[in-house]
Amino acid sequence: MTTTDGSEPFVFTPNSAPSTAGPERGDDTDRLVKETRREIAEIVREVAVAVRSDRTADEFFSLLVDRIARAMAAEGVIVWRVTDELVAVRRLGRTTDQSIPTESDGTHRRLLSEVASVGQPVVVPATPGAADPDMPANPMQVPVALVPIELETSFDGPSSLLEVFLESNCGVATQRGYLRFVAQMADLAGEFLRSDQLRTLRRKQNLATTVDEAVIALHRIDDQEVLEAAIVDRAAEIFGFDRVG
Repeated sequence: MTTTDGSEPFVFTPNSAPSTAGPERGDDTDRLVKETRREIAEIVREVAVAVRSDRTADEFFSLLVDRIARAMAAEGVIVWRVTDELVAVRRLGRTTDQSIPTESDGTHRRLLSEVASVGQPVVVPATPGAADPDMPANPMQVPVALVPIELETSFDGPSSLLEVFLESNCGVATQRGYLRFVAQMADLAGEFLRSDQLRTLRRKQNLATTVDEAVIALHRIDDQEVLEAAIVDRAAEIFGFDRVG
């Protein structure tokens, strides 16, 4: 969409660049803008480093929601896992799914499902009190940015979804800038999940190889008592169990 009406949703345009035209700014404003850009660039670098770390998914998403909230002064940030149902795996802020009135939960989840199905980032304006479970809407008092987190290995849509509740008084141009930033964070999150998936597969492969080697070695033992002791030792070594007699 190309609409600039604040009551209508708009979708992500990856190649759109912010306009450099506008009124002249004073030195103080210029310094503030430069400082803000520097802080956001530092946050992006920090998240990018975390993508390549050995953090668990829980540790990574804890950092991610915190940095998004700080960079955007967001009202709230949620990471949703998209499976047969939507599960909030990490949330932060004053406005989250836990703030949504019970009667509006259905319409909010319908919105999440539709964005996950379409697979395109979008900002959805506030529709306070919306409660029809058959009509996707944002029932909160503030606009919300929704961005799917894509996995190249997923054939059934995104595996996760980023939801960011924005400031209530930000204009459409600001919302577009926020959406580009959230989309960038979602790209990094997708990269982390792909790396984490690869690490998990490698650990499983290494474990399977170690078990196979242990089984071959155990088959070479003829003495029953020695075999029993070796089984206990190898099980404790491979799986990290405490050795018990």
